Amino acid sequence: MDLFAQMVAEKRLGPAEAERFRPRFSGRNPELAEVLQALASEYGLPYSDLAEAAPPAELLGAFPAKLLLKHELLPLRRLGDKIELATGRLFDVAGLD
Repeated sequence: MDLFAQMVAEKRLGPAEAERFRPRFSGRNPELAEVLQALASEYGLPYSDLAEAAPPAELLGAFPAKLLLKHELLPLRRLGDKIELATGRLFDVAGLD
């Protein structure tokens, strides 16, 4: 299974978006990070390399762990009265409510 089909199956990407983005990679099977960077750029969102992320423990503790795991969300930092979240499921907004 190619990466785009896998992302659709995992609900990380909609079928229409997969077909729209697939040609950008010239028929090759890109790395997940490449696709996520392209999606972030397309939708005007920041891309964060989570290998270097270290969310504050008090921020992680502010959310139910079950919710964060279920929706694959990671709170990164507080920005005023908002919280910046990381997710690999750009189109799964259920956990953001």
